[in-house]
Amino acid sequence: DEWWLRKAQRKEGCWGFDEKSDCDPAPTALALMAFGALGFDDRDEAVKKGVDWLLAKQDPYGRWNHSALTGFVTTAYVEQALA
Repeated sequence: DEWWLRKAQRKEGCWGFDEKSDCDPAPTALALMAFGALGFDDRDEAVKKGVDWLLAKQDPYGRWNHSALTGFVTTAYVEQALA
């Protein structure tokens, strides 16, 4: 699983729902939580790139899902991953 996560990470530092989808905060957060469960932190290059991508994508209201009315679920995933 770690190998696949590393292979699926985009050069921008994010992940998509699949190989053809755009980068998205939700799968990026879930990938970072998986790395955390494997014992990695932001000293790992893949984790650092993912964290940096998420921090750059937060909107002025504090959300990460710009297409949802509230962005509650995605924001909760991202906050858990960043914790």
